[in-house]
Amino acid sequence: MILYIHIPFCESKCGYCAFSSVVLKPNDLARLKKQYIDALILDISYSLRAYRQYLAQKSSKSHKDFFSIFSSVDSQMLDFGDFVYEGGTSRVVLDSIYIGGGTPNTLNESDYERIFGVIFDNASLSKNAQITIEANPNLLNKNWCKSLRSFGVNRISMGVQSFDNKKLKFLERAHTSKDIFKTLELASIFRDSSIDLIYGTPLDSKILLKSEVAEAMKLPISHISAYCLMQENGAKNATKYAKLESKMKDSSPNLAQNQSKSPVLESIKLDSRDFDFCSDDGLKSSQMGEIVRSELAKYNFYQYEVSSFAKNIAGQISTKSAHNLSYWRGEEYLACGLLAVGRVGQCRYSGEDTLSSYIASPLSKQCEWLSAEDLAFE
Repeated sequence: MILYIHIPFCESKCGYCAFSSVVLKPNDLARLKKQYIDALILDISYSLRAYRQYLAQKSSKSHKDFFSIFSSVDSQMLDFGDFVYEGGTSRVVLDSIYIGGGTPNTLNESDYERIFGVIFDNASLSKNAQITIEANPNLLNKNWCKSLRSFGVNRISMGVQSFDNKKLKFLERAHTSKDIFKTLELASIFRDSSIDLIYGTPLDSKILLKSEVAEAMKLPISHISAYCLMQENGAKNATKYAKLESKMKDSSPNLAQNQSKSPVLESIKLDSRDFDFCSDDGLKSSQMGEIVRSELAKYNFYQYEVSSFAKNIAGQISTKSAHNLSYWRGEEYLACGLLAVGRVGQCRYSGEDTLSSYIASPLSKQCEWLSAEDLAFE
């Protein structure tokens, strides 16, 4: 089994981001973070206990599905005795824990001490378990890294996105290229390090993309996730990007350097897809992706999934993301936190979708029942 934990807090919202994240006012920050972690602790505890009971009952004729077991919890009577494991004291065994966001390194060491405490009270790790945490370069420090490593985190995934300061500004990232090298050195305490890169912006060119990969290769990393910039409902700048894309398609590519003068166009219907800005040198987003793949291959990074590349070390590909592979294999997964999505059996479930509602009802879940055809398609 794998476990996803969502930390929704961010210092600012990036223009392209459509994930569930919250930017808090300074006066509310400490109070709401504590309340969220209190709620998350309950969510993790009861998710693991409910799954343990689900496994215990699975072989019996009268077994309940996971969602029914979890939904039977009375949030006013939170007692470990509500969950009795019929097969003894065995725990859920986790092959992967992935802490994503938001920006997980907005939480401090004591917050994670509580989070890992409740995980290890209710679950065990497999021999080669991978524990990943996402982080942003501008918020990393040495003590935080040392503490997280002591809790068992052995992999960090850094939201680098680009080494070009103009491109970082376009993406509305809070860090600069200088921050990246400093913080990846701090992150070397973890066994494995991964970074995210974004291509498909109007600033990209063949020269810049090759430079991005070359800069990445200077870092002590063993994995890269490379994503094309997408338009998705919920992203702050989705409409702005779509208007810019429309303008560039009808104008000279040189207008990519004159984004701020883009006129207000009619409302554009947004669909979830890759942008196709077509760069100054005539590259389409699909061609940009091919350049990134080709350049990474030169440095012995092997593509094992649509957007993921793992370093081939001495003929062994041992740096893949265990979490992502589990999703691709159609395996079950538990998820805890604001709007976190999990699936057990034929139930794909999610938590409350606003911070206030999740804090008030962390055990409230909605279920989408999937048919055999749905599961096969996925």
